[in-house]
Amino acid sequence: MLFLLWGILILCGLLFPKSKLVSMMMILFMIIAIGCRTQGADYIVYQNEYTWSKYQIFSDVHYVGYLVLEQLAHQQGIMFKDFLLIVSALSCLLLYFGLSRFTPYVNSVLALYLIYPFSHEAIQTRTFLANSVLIAILPLILKDENENEKHNLGKKWLSKKIRTILFFVIAMLACSFHFEVVIY
Repeated sequence: MLFLLWGILILCGLLFPKSKLVSMMMILFMIIAIGCRTQGADYIVYQNEYTWSKYQIFSDVHYVGYLVLEQLAHQQGIMFKDFLLIVSALSCLLLYFGLSRFTPYVNSVLALYLIYPFSHEAIQTRTFLANSVLIAILPLILKDENENEKHNLGKKWLSKKIRTILFFVIAMLACSFHFEVVIY
């Protein structure tokens, strides 16, 4: 049944590339599929990592940013299954936000995303979070400055520099969730 729904959402995304309802259904499907999973290749590993995180220090781990999120969740009394749901919702919303800044055809992109990368990202929680952060902040450096506007050249240059610095600061944060994104 899950695969049928998955296929229907891919088809709807391609047929209705601008529908907000289809976008909402696709994002909701992704959040539930990732956040409510209780099995999978890395589920036990992530669950154990979450359990141990309250005892770990930064020098013990490679992904300091993710450890901070886990420790904050522990301080709030959040169980692992709820933490996974929160992280998946955050990741999916960041992905949607970033994609919506690039194209009005978000559903087409999400449909293609559901065909392959989604099955990988559904298992790799840290990677998905880091990738979603990068996709959400890409518009900072890819913003198209209109050549015809009569803005001060100095302001444009300063604005571009500030956005570029902000991009790299946030990208370093994404690397603290998973270092793989440095390649991206």
